[in-house]
Amino acid sequence: SAWINDCQANHPSCQQIMHPKLPTRVIDVGSGTVQPFLKITHGEVGRYRALSHRWGTLDSQLKMLITKRECIENFCRAIPFETFPLTFRHAIEVSRSLGIQYLWIDSLCIVQDDLQDWEAEAARMGDIYENAYATLFAERANHCDDGLSQTIEDKSIATDWIRELETFCLVDKAISQLQSRGWVMQEEIFSRRKICFSETELHWQCRSMSRCECGPKSL
Repeated sequence: SAWINDCQANHPSCQQIMHPKLPTRVIDVGSGTVQPFLKITHGEVGRYRALSHRWGTLDSQLKMLITKRECIENFCRAIPFETFPLTFRHAIEVSRSLGIQYLWIDSLCIVQDDLQDWEAEAARMGDIYENAYATLFAERANHCDDGLSQTIEDKSIATDWIRELETFCLVDKAISQLQSRGWVMQEEIFSRRKICFSETELHWQCRSMSRCECGPKSL
């Protein structure tokens, strides 16, 4: 949160002065006592985060949670937290911890079996990422149930790299699983702030600077 607060306070090119119009649908992330749910926004304004992630292979998509016409009504009432794949659960937890109530996830905020809705929302994708207060990039995750956070295996690999290279900054060593996605270019270009969860460390990029957990930053 310190990175975001510093960016909003001190980076004129990144600042979001007015609350933007919310996307057509967002996930209200709820709280420890209130379940998340799909919110139809009806033109409301507010701050939200977006998630950039890989859906995964057909096998891994067995755990994918998507919105279809038949489940919109139920999702608008509640989506039990435990039914979200791990990457989505982590994104909800990050949003809650940083005090942003709304989260945009493509598979849930676009009706996947409605071609008209999909085409309309796809045309707004650039605005959705540009107006997000920040975008969470699930760089380490191969699929939707892989999670944002580093695993024990990730940390072991990072430790080996540190010993071999005698350096603590490993941002450039991580391979982003998002690079195979066709949509990722516009998500990276339009997002005003990027919080990137890689296999080596957490790093940040905005229109003014980049930072990582190990400390170095550049303008």
